[in-house]
Amino acid sequence: MSDDTAQKVLELEPELQPWKGPDYEKNQLKVLVLGESRYDEDCPDKQIIQEIINGKRNGTFTKFVQAVLGKHHSDPRYDAVGFWNRTMFYNYHASFFPGGPRISPTREIDNAQNQKHLQAMLRKYKPTHCIVWGKRNWSNIEPMLQKDESYYATRSDDHKTLFFHVVHPSVGFSYEKWSESLSEFLSYIK
Repeated sequence: MSDDTAQKVLELEPELQPWKGPDYEKNQLKVLVLGESRYDEDCPDKQIIQEIINGKRNGTFTKFVQAVLGKHHSDPRYDAVGFWNRTMFYNYHASFFPGGPRISPTREIDNAQNQKHLQAMLRKYKPTHCIVWGKRNWSNIEPMLQKDESYYATRSDDHKTLFFHVVHPSVGFSYEKWSESLSEFLSYIK
């Protein structure tokens, strides 16, 4: 897919535009967090993250940031705003699941279109690392990846993105359990 085609895919679906922190481009480490589900057309992911930056907490997003930073939200060094300002969040699923489960194991989603959106994102924003939320989400993405020495990866032209997955950071997610693995992953640059 050419850069022009990638851009057209993203322009055709404005609700699928990512949250891109204002400092994302300035960092050598470019982290893309890949969400698992879209519940509500009226409350896109970008709005949730903007609310977090404005001081509101969201359980799922707070648990995840605690895991990445290795700090509980009560720790004075916990900096969710800083994290989101240098990170991109993208939920590439074109389908909404209002009030329902994330990706149902019995429901087929449009994987071809979703993967086209993801490939467009990778070509346009060139993340160095991608953290995938959810086991089912990972099972839909893993087939398009190749095993690197330590992680899965995909290549767009001359750019390589490393991938890692965590369980969905909602009910039952323990930031302590994931913190060390995420820290290792984010420090791996090849």
